[in-house]
Amino acid sequence: TPNTLEELLDLFREYSDGGGIKMVVGNTEVGIETKFKHASYPTMVHPSKEIHTLHDIFATEDYYHFGGCAALGDVQEFCHDEMKSTEVGGEDVASRRRRERTAEPIHDMLRWFASTQIRNVAC
Repeated sequence: TPNTLEELLDLFREYSDGGGIKMVVGNTEVGIETKFKHASYPTMVHPSKEIHTLHDIFATEDYYHFGGCAALGDVQEFCHDEMKSTEVGGEDVASRRRRERTAEPIHDMLRWFASTQIRNVAC
């Protein structure tokens, strides 16, 4: 398990020519690919939660950041909190409304996407 982004990238460089490497987070797609598409992944890697860029979820005044390995359940919870938050914190009202309008459809779409158990590990 690589603990830094550089370690993760080193593994991809090292194993990219040897039949492939697969980053596994959540694992739902790997089962489908190996069973039905007959894919083979001689090397699988799971990035540590210490690689914050891949796991963090946060908002700025201009955008949302959803790390590529963030669990979909966490994304949904974050969007729910964004929709319900009354704290403006120095942010202008128009910017706050724009963020709320963005969070709501993401939250609603994820509600219908898979089961709670899957969303808690899926990325």
